[in-house]
Amino acid sequence: MEVPDLSFGADYWKYRYNMGYIDWQLKDVYFMLIEHYQKMNPNGKAKRVFYPMCGMSLDMNWLVDQGVSVIGVEITSQALEMFVSRSEQQWTKFPFPKLGTSAELFMRKDDKMKLYCADIQEFSSHIEGKFDAMYDRGSIQYVEPERVSSYAQVLKDLLHTGGRLLLEVVEYDPKLLEDKTLNLPVKVPPPYSMTTEDVKRLFEPECSVERVKTHTCNRFLGKNADFHVHLVIKM
Repeated sequence: MEVPDLSFGADYWKYRYNMGYIDWQLKDVYFMLIEHYQKMNPNGKAKRVFYPMCGMSLDMNWLVDQGVSVIGVEITSQALEMFVSRSEQQWTKFPFPKLGTSAELFMRKDDKMKLYCADIQEFSSHIEGKFDAMYDRGSIQYVEPERVSSYAQVLKDLLHTGGRLLLEVVEYDPKLLEDKTLNLPVKVPPPYSMTTEDVKRLFEPECSVERVKTHTCNRFLGKNADFHVHLVIKM
């Protein structure tokens, strides 16, 4: 099966979910979210958390367990269908033409989670208002370089003044990709390597950017890379 070009958006992600090439998917709640949740939502002020390009992340369930509701956006219907099917909650699904002819809304019947199947770059505050808390675990690095500035602008526009984004990116040596033994099932990048300076260029001066932690591990293609956690605050 031919790998769709990244520029085709939904087709690319549909391919990856269908083939099971979803190496970002973790079997547990991500420990960095647990460790830095209070920085994103000090004193539990935020009652809703926005999760762009949420996929089928288990972090969403953990966030609900902390007493907040989750608003997620994901372009791949397969991801949301799998997440909902594995949930122990009751859900309803509606068409949502405001975000496109194929857009849908998956809503938990207890109103603790709303998941929009749509292109994140079509999302705006007209849909769910603005947010005091936002979580992006590397999704930004899967956006094409020519679109990443507009992606960051969407996030900035969705943040209230004083709102906080917990954002992690991975920085790696591009030479790692020259290793012929990797035998990658899909083209890399994405994810694109990003530094703290890259994050600052995308979010400043509208926001302050603080790197709160860096940890090195082999979660990137089995090779060591630096994972940088940032706290972004809307000024």
